[in-house]
Amino acid sequence: MKRFTILLTLLSVAITAAAGERVPFRHLFNDGWFFTVEQDSPLDGRSISAEGIPNGWQSVDLPHTPRLEPVPANDQWQGICFYAKRFEAPKTDPEALLSLTFEGAMNEADVWLNGQHIASHLGGYLPFTADLTDALYPDKENLLVVRLDNRDNPVTGPKPLKRLDFNTSGGLYRNVWLTGKALVHLSDPVAANRIAGGGIFVRTEEVSDTSALVRVKSHIRNLSGTGECLTIVHRITGNGLDRARFGGTVQVPGGGDAETEQTFRIPNPALWSPETPALYTLETELYIGKRSIDREQTCFGIRKIVITPEGLRLNGKARFLRGVNRHQEYPYIGYALSDNAQRRDAWKIKQAGFDYVRTSHYPSSPAFLDACDEYGIFVLEPILGWQYFGDERFTEHALHSSREMIHRDRNHPCILAWELSINEIRMPEEFIDRAVAIGHEEYPGQTYIAGWMKYGYDIYIEARQHRKEALYSKPLIVSEYGDWEYFAMNAGFEQERWSDMLPEERSSRQARGSGEVRLLQQATNVQEAHNDNLSTHAFADGYWAMFDYSRGLLPDLELSGASDVFR
Repeated sequence: MKRFTILLTLLSVAITAAAGERVPFRHLFNDGWFFTVEQDSPLDGRSISAEGIPNGWQSVDLPHTPRLEPVPANDQWQGICFYAKRFEAPKTDPEALLSLTFEGAMNEADVWLNGQHIASHLGGYLPFTADLTDALYPDKENLLVVRLDNRDNPVTGPKPLKRLDFNTSGGLYRNVWLTGKALVHLSDPVAANRIAGGGIFVRTEEVSDTSALVRVKSHIRNLSGTGECLTIVHRITGNGLDRARFGGTVQVPGGGDAETEQTFRIPNPALWSPETPALYTLETELYIGKRSIDREQTCFGIRKIVITPEGLRLNGKARFLRGVNRHQEYPYIGYALSDNAQRRDAWKIKQAGFDYVRTSHYPSSPAFLDACDEYGIFVLEPILGWQYFGDERFTEHALHSSREMIHRDRNHPCILAWELSINEIRMPEEFIDRAVAIGHEEYPGQTYIAGWMKYGYDIYIEARQHRKEALYSKPLIVSEYGDWEYFAMNAGFEQERWSDMLPEERSSRQARGSGEVRLLQQATNVQEAHNDNLSTHAFADGYWAMFDYSRGLLPDLELSGASDVFR
């Protein structure tokens, strides 16, 4: 009997393998790429598709950087590069919709499949999706070509690299995912481009120690020719909940879409905080009759944040968040960190005693935010921007990026606020008004929009070196402290006590090899500045910075990190 059961199991596996993988599926698409830097003769995705990948291209896997840089990266590579990959279409349902999602492609991207241009995207820090379905060869080898241009761009900003205080790197430096969906499916939250919608949107309301309301909004696309009456089922697990189930039905017209919203009340919820980062898993599944056609998993946390000029209350208790700023650059490979390296950075921030991080000055990777959820680290997440404000095209791109960032990251309990602000440049009030309106439009209810100008924003973020007079009518985060005011000697404070010290001895920019006296002076600077921050009405501060980093404007490392560039 046992042998018969084994034979049945093997037969079942063989039939499944022959039939192919059923949708939905999502797989990493990181292996087996080819790479080249454009030299003298211009390359084109169509010509490469027609002629095949030329000899001499480098075999690479993702994440990837166009050039291994020295430490410091004092002349970072900029230019045009190409990635290409040969692959066979997965054996799956004949009507399956296949797409690729690029988590990070720096900075201007064009994608061709078998010579057909299928996607363009501008901006290197947020994802985009390329639909493969119409250009895919189902029964022979396919050729995918990606062209990237990471040269200075006036539409995306920030400043030109030669005047920029950090490096923006290049390449396909984050994951690429291959996704298969049925004609009727849950949409991608960024690609759907719906206000306060797209994909799965989880919010928690009426949060207390005894109860919390979970509100789940789902967006469904129907690319078939006929309308469908669907059943949507949500299941929540974690922290004592054993597949708590709720849902409903929704009618989706053929060739159209629909949104549906369900709620569920969790008794005695485990609340998320830096000390107890409790997480729940939401599984959402779509059915036509009894047949499952799509499913998604979403991680979320339950916490109540109230921010006023008097400070922060988390789950009903007042608290101060001690934090740090972080650039994602890593030695040699630039931005091309693995997911494990992203997680390691978050772990080191937590182990250093911080419970808050500002991902200066751009959106961070999904893997880093996942780790912040799990370790209990609040995140202030900005759109890209540093000391540069462009024309109307720049404005529209920054505002669209604000929507994309919120769509991607709105389910993370670690998100403290959205920094929809261009750092250290005066912004038009019209831009601020639109940015704040977008933030509240995309995340209705309990959300906060932060910016470094006093006008318009819910939260005022101010670097210590910029501090002049208090604005008590708004909540305050000290966005940066402990570095510039000691490096540039512009803060006053108590530095007159150090008249017997040379400027380089007072600075917080010290290398590991600077010696104990200077390193202890850096620690003294940080302590003095943090103590001064506690004398303000700020509810959080962020030391500049967690890790040393390279910058475009000078050929050396910025050495203010609590850790060096090697972590």
